[in-house]
Amino acid sequence: MRATRIMFKGEPAVYATAIDTTKINELNENLARMNEYFSLLSKMLRHDIMNDLTVVKSALELRDEKLLDKAMQRLEKVVEKIKDTKALEEALGALKLVNVAEFVNSVVEKYKGEASFKVELEELYVEANEALKSAIENVVSCKNCGQRRGNPR
Repeated sequence: MRATRIMFKGEPAVYATAIDTTKINELNENLARMNEYFSLLSKMLRHDIMNDLTVVKSALELRDEKLLDKAMQRLEKVVEKIKDTKALEEALGALKLVNVAEFVNSVVEKYKGEASFKVELEELYVEANEALKSAIENVVSCKNCGQRRGNPR
């Protein structure tokens, strides 16, 4: 709101203008939320890709056939993660009712050859987007990294 003293018909008066900024504030809050989301997405993607590329680099340096197979698998995971990122970008803000147990089970299934899991989940529905699945995968893969190093968490 802005007010200014003026003379109106020879009398002192106040001229005021006001603008409803509700929509602008809502847009700013939404933009801040999206920036936070993309920042988290970027950090997770960088972390995951760096881990995968470390395996690839080690395999190339050692020229071990078994490690080279593992390196190829990791490169395929990097490509998959990049494709998943596109889906996450498209899902931004699109919350839907999802079953957390289904997300966890799909991630555990993906890593079952690399680690052993004991999962007992009941159906749990929350409002979320595909980023939840990515976050669960990040937790499982990091726990898996610790198990491979002999340091289970």
